[in-house]
Amino acid sequence: MLCDREWRMVMATAEPGIDLDGDGAAHTELIATEEMGRCVLENAEVYRFDGTYTGLGGSQQCEEKQGRWRFSADSMNLLLTLPGGTEQNIRVLELSDTRLQTSVGLRRGGRLYTLTTTYAHGNQGR
Repeated sequence: MLCDREWRMVMATAEPGIDLDGDGAAHTELIATEEMGRCVLENAEVYRFDGTYTGLGGSQQCEEKQGRWRFSADSMNLLLTLPGGTEQNIRVLELSDTRLQTSVGLRRGGRLYTLTTTYAHGNQGR
């Protein structure tokens, strides 16, 4: 279900709210912030059967993404190996033919945030 499809972010939330764009306001709906919204809606992630992943950029490329991926032994986590060898552990909350929902912890300024992200394949969620 995951492989060889373009997954596009349709929702991103933070708990508790976080100030990503520096405007002084804590946001829980992150895709609505200028910092994220200007680039993520045109970008997609593709996970290949050979264990590689790539970020496909639209006109506003957020960041270059490529590396290796695999599922944890229990298939509950997506393990990404980032350029430079750092591994990121992402909890898979839902995976279907059209929807991928993940959760990851982010430590920023000494505080722990939970980021929940929903991706859609095809025209789902738009």
